[in-house]
Amino acid sequence: MLALGDSAAQGVGGGHPSLGWVGQLAALGDRTDRVVNLSVSGARVGDLVDAQLPRAEELLDLLGPPEATVIHIGGNDLFRPGNPLSFGRGLRSLGGWLGSSDTGEATVLGLIPRTALGLTAAEANWRLRRTASAAAATTADVNTHARGSVGSRVAADMFHPNERGYAAWAWGFADALGYGRSDGPPANDGRSDGPGRSTKRLEPTEPWGEPLAAVPEEALSPPESSPTR
Repeated sequence: MLALGDSAAQGVGGGHPSLGWVGQLAALGDRTDRVVNLSVSGARVGDLVDAQLPRAEELLDLLGPPEATVIHIGGNDLFRPGNPLSFGRGLRSLGGWLGSSDTGEATVLGLIPRTALGLTAAEANWRLRRTASAAAATTADVNTHARGSVGSRVAADMFHPNERGYAAWAWGFADALGYGRSDGPPANDGRSDGPGRSTKRLEPTEPWGEPLAAVPEEALSPPESSPTR
């Protein structure tokens, strides 16, 4: 599985990368293939297009298509706005890449959480849905499985989700990929016990099922300079 995005894709706020949405999604799918995460903390859509897509293209050329490509981007564009036109331009570039690249059996673009951003998130999600539709991709609604108060799903930095918040995101992506449990995440007392196991297992696509060492180190090494948050 190939993951692209910002600090949320790295699990910042979850306490460990395995407890972010990418790590919990991999656990939901009972993954046996490799997860390659090219996300960069602080990335906006334009940063993803400029820095992550070229590296993703190199990996696709090297390894062939992954079993799935999952992307969540846009939060930094909304919370740290720059040029209001850059978000739309970046999504058009992302959509063009998704439409012209073999990103695997499934490509999923995550939506922005609605709770903290109101109409701004609604506008962004409308654009994200249009981008996905034009590229024959699917969107993941990270709001569907959110339970409890907003505060119970937010990390101590009051910006990123915590482990429980990321569990809801993982279930949204699992729904879009078609391998989440039908009853959704278990209810609990506010503590996340992890996303559980899947009732459906997707077989890895070779050679993404090979050991991580099969990928040249230079293909996976972080860029010399990357935005931070």
